[in-house]
Amino acid sequence: MDPRVKLLILILFDVLVIVKGTLIFHLPAFSALVIFSVAFAGVRETWKFLKKFLFMMLTVFIIGWIFISLEEGFLTALRFGELILSSFVFFKKTDADEISRALLALKLPYNFVFIFTSAFRYVELIGVKLREIKEAQQARGLDVSWRNFQVLVLPLLVGIFVLADDLAEALESRGFTCKNRTTYDPLKWAWKDSLISVAAILIFLFLIRI
Repeated sequence: MDPRVKLLILILFDVLVIVKGTLIFHLPAFSALVIFSVAFAGVRETWKFLKKFLFMMLTVFIIGWIFISLEEGFLTALRFGELILSSFVFFKKTDADEISRALLALKLPYNFVFIFTSAFRYVELIGVKLREIKEAQQARGLDVSWRNFQVLVLPLLVGIFVLADDLAEALESRGFTCKNRTTYDPLKWAWKDSLISVAAILIFLFLIRI
């Protein structure tokens, strides 16, 4: 499937999540997203991702319950969960290169696309570096709790600056500022992409009206 179709489906679904305000829609939608997440990433990885946001979902639920109503608090928490899970499924099924090519095919500026997709690539790398620094400092017998955060943060910042400098040199040597840019693997829009896009738009229009 063309990544532009996946992006279209994500946008349409997120619009529905924001606009629709009934449990009849949100409960099946949230359940379906959990099923898709487990199917694409497995139970362990889905739970590892979800538990990072459980506190935020609980906070949203409590605030909505206190200031509006119990049902609205529950709906708001479900909306939040659906938004993060839909993004999780999208990025599990679409790698950074596909996202980059899709955005470039939509005629977005190359500099913006590069910055946007690099963020996804390097966030994970920075997490790996942080774990390596933590293990190295523990091996030296240092306290790596957040009360002594400088033993983690300072080496990480140095590593990030070195990484940024290496990246800048690599980009310059590869002609990043070139105007006439081409791609070795351009996206090809197939008939099934048109069919899926039309179906997604029709389903969106149907759901938005009921």
